[in-house]
Amino acid sequence: MSRSFFRKNFSYLLIGLSVILAIIGYSIYFKRYNIPYTISDLAYAILRLFTIDGSFESTVVNLPLNIARFLAPVSLATAIIQGFLRLFSSKLKQRKMKSFREHIIVCGDASNNLQLVRNLTQRGKQNVLLNAKGPVNTEDTEHEELLQLKMEHPGAAALESIGFYKSRYFIVSYENDTRSLLFVKELIHAIDLQKVVKPLDVIILFNNPEWMEYSADLEIMEQVRDNVINHRHLTIRYLNYKDAAIRKIMISHAPDVYKPVTAMSDPQQQVCLVGYNEISERLIINLALHSHYINHLKLRIYLFADSTEGFKQFEARYQLRNMLEINSFPLEDLQDFDQAVAAIYLAERDETTLLKAFSAFQMNYILRPVPKIVLTDNPYPVASLIKKMPVVIENISEQATVFEHIIDESIDRFAEIIHNDYLKKLDSIDDTLPTQRSWHLLSDEVRNRNRIQADHIKIKIRSLGCIMVPENEPVTIYDLSTDERFEALSKTEHERWNAYMYYKGWKPGPVRNDARKIHTDLIPYEELSKIKKDYDRNTIRNIPDLVKELGYKIIHQTKSSQN
Repeated sequence: MSRSFFRKNFSYLLIGLSVILAIIGYSIYFKRYNIPYTISDLAYAILRLFTIDGSFESTVVNLPLNIARFLAPVSLATAIIQGFLRLFSSKLKQRKMKSFREHIIVCGDASNNLQLVRNLTQRGKQNVLLNAKGPVNTEDTEHEELLQLKMEHPGAAALESIGFYKSRYFIVSYENDTRSLLFVKELIHAIDLQKVVKPLDVIILFNNPEWMEYSADLEIMEQVRDNVINHRHLTIRYLNYKDAAIRKIMISHAPDVYKPVTAMSDPQQQVCLVGYNEISERLIINLALHSHYINHLKLRIYLFADSTEGFKQFEARYQLRNMLEINSFPLEDLQDFDQAVAAIYLAERDETTLLKAFSAFQMNYILRPVPKIVLTDNPYPVASLIKKMPVVIENISEQATVFEHIIDESIDRFAEIIHNDYLKKLDSIDDTLPTQRSWHLLSDEVRNRNRIQADHIKIKIRSLGCIMVPENEPVTIYDLSTDERFEALSKTEHERWNAYMYYKGWKPGPVRNDARKIHTDLIPYEELSKIKKDYDRNTIRNIPDLVKELGYKIIHQTKSSQN
């Protein structure tokens, strides 16, 4: 049993121990003095102990009964005090919250919420978990320390009671995604906007990625945040657990991490993906958005699965053929597959099928040494038993409840620096355009464009054989502008932008039409005007300054090691 279990049930354990000792002690006492008794007599005698009403002399009482005489009233008093504390726990918790500053509030009944606040507590972050029906009942007593309160509707008084205006993030996540949107809509009407005087992000965490994307396309999210769109400090954001986790995993295990692309003559990047399901779909999307390299060759994915039903519709919806090369094969072909791939991603949920795949790797001398990244939502993955091959296990359910994966503050800051730099370089600003507004006035979709650009800067730096180090390190800064690959990086940036626009449903056309998602710049880099090419060139040229804003500088790995 854990320490928290004993702490929670200490008074009851004392009462139980008192009763056991009293039964033993009275049995000895009655037997020693030949006192006849019944079970009711024994029960009555034990009850009197709890009221400090024993009728015997201590000198003739045996040891178990003597201990019971002391423990019984103490345990009863402890139980009464504990009961009163629990009765008024909500008031005590709200009083505790008065000292909170910059805390995180998590609201809703989504299954991930409890683990999220538990992770926040472990990291020393002040947080509150809100539920319409009150504290979550759980047998896991480690959650005893979590600050849980009841809030069914976000009224003005309720917001004050949870310290809403002093909080930094208000995360809303219900099992029903519509409920999350409706709650936020109700929340916005309850907020006194004049009291929001510092940055406060309201974040809708969706469970269904596709549901979120369709809602964005229909501008449902924009309608929800319409009343606060021009507020300087209050931001309404949205994302989903799965994409947040898979994005972080993909960045850590990107193909070029295992097989760097540093020259324009490098061969096409290739990876294997085993299993077709929601996890693999979200991984493919993230690979499509991030896998753009200076060799300007599309990432090639070999998809192995027993069934790829629905894949063509998925491929068409996100226009993936404009971003990737995807070839699908039956799983049985793995054993004889002979292509050199940088990494193998396994998203197969069926454990037997997963073992079948590993068996094929074992017999395939080309694939056996290739790094294998298992993306799973199974807390006990069979892949953890594989020891003869390089295997990394990434549990999506765990990663999805890590706050830094959901809210990556470093990337947010980087993205804001990128956007501010973009505005600074414009000859004139047209704030009627959705991309030329101040950061706090941007839609979350436009902010996401900047976040993805920030993520990809790390890939560009890797492609030069460079790394980022703290600015105060005594090593020479790498002069990126003199690199012969500069123009190739500019083209890479345009291809990355194209991929994002295709993912969001945009199509090329001779006349720009935002309502119909038609853009004139969705063309090859070579066909862009010089002015448009300069946008991409400036993006690359500005990387050292952007990195410096974060307190880092770019150095060449080989040259720094020689120094």
